Amino acid sequence: MKTNIVILLSIVTLVNGCPEYCEDIKKDYIPESCTCQNRRIRCVAIDDVDLDSLFSYIADGIPYGTREYESFELESSYITTLGTSAFHGLLFKQFIFTSCSKLTCISPTAFMGQKSTTIFMAENTPFSSPVTATCDLFSALSTLTNVNQINIVNHKIPQIPNNAFNDKMGVLANLRTIDLHSTGSLGTIISVGKNAFSTLLNLNMVNLSNQKIVAIGDSAFQFPRANWDRITINLEHNNLNGCRFGSHVFPTNKVTKLMLAGNMDLTFLPDGAFYDFFEERGHDRNTCDMLGIPMDIDQHNMWLVDNKGPMKLDQKLLNAMGKDGIPLLKHTHKQMDVPPLKPC
Repeated sequence: MKTNIVILLSIVTLVNGCPEYCEDIKKDYIPESCTCQNRRIRCVAIDDVDLDSLFSYIADGIPYGTREYESFELESSYITTLGTSAFHGLLFKQFIFTSCSKLTCISPTAFMGQKSTTIFMAENTPFSSPVTATCDLFSALSTLTNVNQINIVNHKIPQIPNNAFNDKMGVLANLRTIDLHSTGSLGTIISVGKNAFSTLLNLNMVNLSNQKIVAIGDSAFQFPRANWDRITINLEHNNLNGCRFGSHVFPTNKVTKLMLAGNMDLTFLPDGAFYDFFEERGHDRNTCDMLGIPMDIDQHNMWLVDNKGPMKLDQKLLNAMGKDGIPLLKHTHKQMDVPPLKPC
């Protein structure tokens, strides 16, 4: 007989609602542990819960990677870490984390083998640990080889590291949406690293709005292969400034809608980051929306005025107003040929 596993939960019930997934989980051995209904496992806990023991018990005797559930849903104010291979070969189509207020560390192998997962969602869950050998959210997400959307809202992620989404387990070819926005002033991301999203060939939307992003590294949103799909990159309401961009930051082989409104310190666009983004490439034009940002009338932005005709910037650089209240592209070269007040 299996040793009883003691798991302290405040609000938990085990319901055998789906025979092929739940009837063989004996309540006697997991006292009042978690709900299992309609192929969904859900745990709600304000006290200690040993998830490793729970999934080890459920998976005992089942061939690794052969039992697939609709979702695992966790709401906990106690759990701090998801460890290595946390789910012991049980597969989940969705992971949903809600108000896991102390969950800071995700092992890079926590989701290893989760070939069924298409949706990863989290809300009010910090994931705030810096990247280490034992805590690495983005490496963990990179093992979800069939995921198509990642939505993590109101988190405390400090930064998106270099090469955040790696292809060590294969390219995440199905991933279309990454939403890491926050509401109000809750954002915590301060930087986006080099090549952070470059492996994600079929990405259609990245939402990093309402963060505190100051810097974006080289080729952060560059993709190695052209497919001319459309992508929206939402960087609205961050702390971007023109001195903290790397080179060749944005896509040149996808039709891109770039949203920069609300970055009030982004008073110029550096040519090293934006020149190739604005170049004519024989496909529908990339656009960049600068709504509400008063832009410098000086040499920092002179390249935009000088190239407004050849690059057809009147159709690409949208809502760009000078600090004098006149649309930036209506200025002349002579008007722009003024040394910047704040050189980088």
